[in-house]
Amino acid sequence: MAAVRAADTSARAYPNPPRALTRRCALGKIRAPPACTDSGAVQAIDAGMQDRSVLPLIHPTAVIDPAAELDEEVEVGPYAVIGPQIQIGRGTRIGPHVVLMGPTVIGSDNRIFQFASVGGVPQDTKFHGEETRLVIGERNVIREYATLHRGTAQDEGETRVGSDNLFMAYTHVAHDCRIGDNVIMANAASLAGHVEVQDWAILGGFTLIHQFCRVGAHSFCAMGSVVT
Repeated sequence: MAAVRAADTSARAYPNPPRALTRRCALGKIRAPPACTDSGAVQAIDAGMQDRSVLPLIHPTAVIDPAAELDEEVEVGPYAVIGPQIQIGRGTRIGPHVVLMGPTVIGSDNRIFQFASVGGVPQDTKFHGEETRLVIGERNVIREYATLHRGTAQDEGETRVGSDNLFMAYTHVAHDCRIGDNVIMANAASLAGHVEVQDWAILGGFTLIHQFCRVGAHSFCAMGSVVT
């Protein structure tokens, strides 16, 4: 990954940057965004997730930690927050108001829509700040308000998501889950900790999977299913 560290940049990338921007990063090796009004940004948000030419690569209101590593072709929308120990691959698009926390590795050509929370601390009382992570493959679509959490030390310390998956709005992937490829989780489907979902499985809306369960390849869970 041709990564660009925020620490390699300077305020010169943006003409007359706001004070907050000079304190964090300007991603000098990434093409600087043109001047943009708030109203213009709002009008461009939805179109920008479809047409990569509409939004600048890094919106000036995005907050990016100096320790984050972004490929030079990553797009970041308005008011997104990207924390330390984040790696984002080529062509991935981060929507407005997305929150990314690390350690998290995100591959290429993923689309993360507004208000998603990715890489958060596990919802597990046994977690005490150990170094664990979330790993996401390529070409995944993570829709609004979805949550994907890091692993815990009691397992392998890693939550893993494959490629070409669709996580619809309000879906939840808990700590230490293993998601294969081409999986679809419909709205509000939720996985408890340590769940494995194999390739091509489909979880209908509001499906609930109990911890330590396995959903086999090509399985289909109807809307509102409870798997224990």
